[in-house]
Amino acid sequence: MINIEKQIHLVQTEKWTQFKEQTGNKVIKIGEVYIMLKKIPLLKSYMGYAPKVNFESQKMEFTELKVACQKENISFVRFDVPNILLQSKIGKKWGPILSENCIKAPRDTFTKNNIYLDLKPGIDSILKNMHAKKRYNIRYAQRSGVEVKVGSTTENFENFWKLHKQTSDRQGFLTHPKSYYEKVHSKFKDSVYYIEARVESHLTTSWMILFSDKTMYYIYGGSSGEFNNKYPNDLVGFKAIELGISKNIELFDMWGAEDGKGFTEFKLRYGGELLEYVNSYDFVIEQFPYKFFNIVYETFWSVANLVKKLK
Repeated sequence: MINIEKQIHLVQTEKWTQFKEQTGNKVIKIGEVYIMLKKIPLLKSYMGYAPKVNFESQKMEFTELKVACQKENISFVRFDVPNILLQSKIGKKWGPILSENCIKAPRDTFTKNNIYLDLKPGIDSILKNMHAKKRYNIRYAQRSGVEVKVGSTTENFENFWKLHKQTSDRQGFLTHPKSYYEKVHSKFKDSVYYIEARVESHLTTSWMILFSDKTMYYIYGGSSGEFNNKYPNDLVGFKAIELGISKNIELFDMWGAEDGKGFTEFKLRYGGELLEYVNSYDFVIEQFPYKFFNIVYETFWSVANLVKKLK
């Protein structure tokens, strides 16, 4: 099993927190854990959102958290899919601790599963362990003249945004406004890369890759939906792996996976491991705002899913 016991996830770093503050969010730090504050609709209190916390590596006392919540008028804090693997020693330790201090969250924002690819063995070993069809697709794309380039310029960003927006419109998923991604591009200018594929000079694919410590994250992407028979997306993923190895990155975090989704199978065929996190938990201070928030949140997602089905 991949070992992430000491990993501090990208969204729990100071740099990501600074980016979030640039988008208008208030963030507080309790112990070594960053918590983003969100106003609960129609109420005066806040909810705290603490994604991907690794409680083993990020020290925090629940008594300290309670005092901070009372001071900041925070009704509850959601630890959304903590960065702890369910079947690991750390997972078996922290599952009961979280159950004792919190209640299971009714919904996860981050997916409960993820795919990790160990980059330490090197490109030859990774290729050998890939699904045979993935190797075939990569080689077919190379033979078919699919051109892949890596860059981090403003032009690369504009290409990414164009394809990401097209994909969002085509598939009907919610996305952030362009200004959000512009801030990502600006804040992470020293560690953001765009991997682009072109077929017959037509831009077909762009992935946004971020590096943090020894981990590479595939956080956002987009495609035109054209020339899929030449497998440009498969070649982009392979070039991402090559890029990570060239930068001495040890782990490729593919951000998330969902059962029954085609993109999950697409990611898995690179040879990574499908792993499950411990549950998301809520640290609740005030019951009424907490229950009210959950009703509003569930209503929002029900409406969003209905709109998606009607498109």
